[in-house]
Amino acid sequence: MFSRKFNIYLFVITLFIVFFITNTAFAQVTLVETNEPPSQIEELFEQQKILADKFWQAGDFLATEKALTRALELKPDWAAGYRQLAITKKALGNLSQTKQFLLKALEIDPTDSVSHFSQAIILKEEGKLDEALNAFRAAAKFDTQDAFARAEIGKLLEQKGEMDKAIRLFRKALELNPTCGVVENLSAALRSKAEIERNYYSRVKRLAPYFTEEDAVGSVSVNVISKDTGDEASLVVYQTRVKANSNDVFAHYALGTLLKARGNLKDALTSLREALRLDPSNIDLFNDIGLTLQKQGDFTGALLEYKTALEIDPEDYKARINIANLFRQQQNFEMAQKELQLVLKLDPTNALARQNLARTLLASGQVNQAIEESKLLLKFNPYDSIAHTTLATSLAQAGDLQASVISLEKASDLDPNDTELILNYAAALQKEGRFADAADALTRYLDIAPEEVDRVEVKQKISKLRQWASGW
Repeated sequence: MFSRKFNIYLFVITLFIVFFITNTAFAQVTLVETNEPPSQIEELFEQQKILADKFWQAGDFLATEKALTRALELKPDWAAGYRQLAITKKALGNLSQTKQFLLKALEIDPTDSVSHFSQAIILKEEGKLDEALNAFRAAAKFDTQDAFARAEIGKLLEQKGEMDKAIRLFRKALELNPTCGVVENLSAALRSKAEIERNYYSRVKRLAPYFTEEDAVGSVSVNVISKDTGDEASLVVYQTRVKANSNDVFAHYALGTLLKARGNLKDALTSLREALRLDPSNIDLFNDIGLTLQKQGDFTGALLEYKTALEIDPEDYKARINIANLFRQQQNFEMAQKELQLVLKLDPTNALARQNLARTLLASGQVNQAIEESKLLLKFNPYDSIAHTTLATSLAQAGDLQASVISLEKASDLDPNDTELILNYAAALQKEGRFADAADALTRYLDIAPEEVDRVEVKQKISKLRQWASGW
């Protein structure tokens, strides 16, 4: 009998030990029954809070932990206390309990932005970037004035290559708090975005002369085949892939884009429509089909494709820019501006929309407004070579040739491999009478000019400009 009782006693003790071990994270915070009146409990609670703050300021984290634990015994639903205790545990190097106390704080108050932010920092340090991003977003959601949460979101999006979103968040963070430390991040993101766009346009120009810049601003299909050159070999590759697997969406899409770039619009439409049949919710395909129809002169069909893209995603800026370009092509400048303004209402920093708005204003004869729009675009991104070029064109039409040349010079410095830009810059310099500079620009042009350019003719022009510069 004694042995049986002893065994039961051991079993109970074992259960107690297991319970104690599994709750060590919260062993320091226990509920305390007290007969003290509420006013005295509140007074004791405030005293412990003050002590915790003093100990923290003094760098005595063990004493801070003790004071916070006593405060939580008096008020166990104090969410900020668990958060502060978590931060103290982190300072003491106890990451496991840090996480547990943060979870406890969020369990009590899911809207505590500081707890979300603290949790995000830990997740970021652990390399769990997607989880950290969600936690920072929660912090920003529950504190709309938190500049630092937006700054951190921007940094993570910058790492993911989502430059447009990162730039918007850096700007918002600096607007909320100019000292939040992302000025350099914003500058770097703007430079990266400008570089990405320059590379994008250079790929467009490399594919084929037929593939215009407006295709680039309205579609992302060129990114699908960014490693291809648009030559016969690339066509054979995708034609072979389509024959091998008729359900290869990527191959149909890439083949259609290449055919469109080479001017074979009929076969391009066939390939793009087949890709759309296989992937009916792909907004980019609707945009590309619309662009192809627009090139064929089928404006009604093109508009229908763009509107279908907008039905799938009302915020698809590419479709709206395409619609605006279509209206501009039809010289319906009022409707073109209206579509572009809708894009800018959703995203005031959308560079493509502002570029096209400046062009639309210029085409409609609103030269001064085009100049102001180009300047505003450069305010958002001073590294945008296309904005400098648009401003240069507007200034030239306004009769300010000197200012136009300055803008072209900045554009050519930002995009030194754009042959068309360098050629226009040389022509502007010659028109202004700066013959030596024009000759230098043409020399630069020869270094990057395509093979089909008549180099003898360009060299003769350079020689003539040198003669004029020397007063011959």
